[in-house]
Amino acid sequence: MGLNTPDGIRKIIDSEAKFNSIKLLRDEVSELGKNLAIELTSRYWIDDLETLKALRESYIAE
Repeated sequence: MGLNTPDGIRKIIDSEAKFNSIKLLRDEVSELGKNLAIELTSRYWIDDLETLKALRESYIAE
């Protein structure tokens, strides 16, 4: 298992620990997105497709 740079010279993910860390980060970002979508839609629960839709349609002014 591994992920190389586009030129193939170096490995970006060269260990099981790094791969597991990337999976954990993905899960945490997904959970954050879902929590934001729940706040934006005033629902108690939302599925992944509705999460993406809510985030795509949202706008937060500066």
